[in-house]
Amino acid sequence: DWVLAHHQVDPNRVYLTGTSGGGHMTMLMAGRYPDRWRAASAWVGISDLASWHRKHDGARYGDMLEKCCGGAPGDSQAVDEQYRARSPIHFIAAAHQLPIDLLAGAEDGHTGSVPIGHSIDAFNRIAEANGTRLVSESEIEQLSQLGGRLAEPRPGDEGFDHELGRAYFLRRHSGPARITIFDGGHESRAEATIAWFADHP
Repeated sequence: DWVLAHHQVDPNRVYLTGTSGGGHMTMLMAGRYPDRWRAASAWVGISDLASWHRKHDGARYGDMLEKCCGGAPGDSQAVDEQYRARSPIHFIAAAHQLPIDLLAGAEDGHTGSVPIGHSIDAFNRIAEANGTRLVSESEIEQLSQLGGRLAEPRPGDEGFDHELGRAYFLRRHSGPARITIFDGGHESRAEATIAWFADHP
């Protein structure tokens, strides 16, 4: 609102993107305010803070979450509400008509801190809202293994994205949303983000 009030901005061409914690915030802002953005691109984002705390309990990220949310999940109803209010997974379905690109590197969660299930689970909430096919739990489990690939990839699941500059091992669509699990880790590629935005002028 401040930027629109103080600068010459086309309100129909405001885009949203971020990586890691920024990917988390991109998904959260998309779910909370889906009408504010022309398109969004969320890279290796955290969709469920309680789940992420379980992975990092007793380590630095777990401690940071406890400081932000007032404790660990299950400590109290108030603490649990903080985790819920800050987790995109509970809001992302509202963005089911927003062109949002969710991307995660296949090695993240192994060499990086955010398992690919966070992006896939967010996509599945969008798919539920659109009434389209979800990525199955079996498919998520297959891809979540280090070096994992789909046992029975669907047409379009595998290929090479030239803007991304990487091969991908899962690509699905639901309405204007897209999920891509690519050959890489905890990272983003600016060229692919700009290409996604250019597809939604």
